[in-house]
Amino acid sequence: MTALVQGDAVRLPFADAAFDTVIACWLSTDVDDLAAVVREVARVLRPQGQFVHVSAHPCFTGPHTEALPDDSRLVHPTYRVEGLHEPAPWWRPGGIRSRIPLHHRSLSTLLACFCDNGLLLREATEPGDSAVPWTLGLRFSRPGYELASPGDPRS
Repeated sequence: MTALVQGDAVRLPFADAAFDTVIACWLSTDVDDLAAVVREVARVLRPQGQFVHVSAHPCFTGPHTEALPDDSRLVHPTYRVEGLHEPAPWWRPGGIRSRIPLHHRSLSTLLACFCDNGLLLREATEPGDSAVPWTLGLRFSRPGYELASPGDPRS
């Protein structure tokens, strides 16, 4: 039986090393302290556990990016302005970001958040058919120790 558990992402109600895999979707722009969330993810992952993070692509989606009708993007000079942003004038009226502000983090800040919390980047992907990606997928692992087989030179 699977249980649904509600909790605070910066204080997950799980034991250390409780999970082989953790998945976070569309989270990075909606939490105040992403580093605290990632620390918790690293804490609840078992050694060699996998963390999959899928989110808005920070380079091509955010307060600095204006989507144009031909699927191209106009990047405004606010990419390096990180933190909480109010809606930009080019955002769709009535869209979610007109009601809920976002936390923009540059790609380097986003990656450092994971790596500074002990996770190793294993794979990055920019899925979708669009010429300029909207989404960024990242797969990390928590370092761990592999048990050597008998006769393995690492033993």
